[in-house]
Amino acid sequence: MKGHVTTTWPQIFADPHLTRHCVVGSPFDRTTGLNELTAGDCVKTTTVTSNNALNELLFVCLTALVVISLSGVMITVRLRTEQKVSLERHQISVFEELGVADQGVFNDLYAAALEIIEAHETDEDEWIAVKQLESDYISPFVHDLAWKKRGRISWHKKNLNSETKHTVLYMGKPSVRGGTGSFLLVCLHEHRKAGAQTREKEHAPFEIWYHKSTDVDLPQFFSDQLLITGGWKEVVAYKGEDEVIRLKGKEYL
Repeated sequence: MKGHVTTTWPQIFADPHLTRHCVVGSPFDRTTGLNELTAGDCVKTTTVTSNNALNELLFVCLTALVVISLSGVMITVRLRTEQKVSLERHQISVFEELGVADQGVFNDLYAAALEIIEAHETDEDEWIAVKQLESDYISPFVHDLAWKKRGRISWHKKNLNSETKHTVLYMGKPSVRGGTGSFLLVCLHEHRKAGAQTREKEHAPFEIWYHKSTDVDLPQFFSDQLLITGGWKEVVAYKGEDEVIRLKGKEYL
């Protein structure tokens, strides 16, 4: 007859004090021929319970409550309402009310205005011609790839010089519909006579106006009321100090 092997699985019983668990049988290892544990071996176990579990729980909850309360107080103290730069009814924000193409034209026109003003201060009798701006590769006057994508804007210039003030208008409107709106750059330079009383300027060195329509004509003279009546909107761009006021308040200037 073939041999018959019987395997005994461990059985564990606990002593009355629940501190010792004894093995009365253990599995047979077929490889070594030995039992993993010898019957009668005991494993001592110890259960540790906290004497102040309730106090620890209350301490953790109290600490969490203090942290949350302090965080709420700090958020309330540091919370600040954004101060939006106020605009007049005839003004629009370049970043909120103009499309991407119009914003590109405005940014280029803003940079070009600085160069036009500087050139006029060098030669006070002349404003730069449109052809000169094109040949000097000054955007948005130069006929480059951006000029084509924006509707091939055609620019015209008009001088409005007087004895005490030199004014020039550069108006551009796209030749292709669906590109951008119409733009008007107004540059002003005042000439004061010797001994004349100094008075506060009514206008910045230059202004940029925008019209949604492309069917507009170059104004024959300049005044805010004339442009407003004609549907033009003065474009206002936030400066660095405006952004500081909006985010932190005037006291941070």
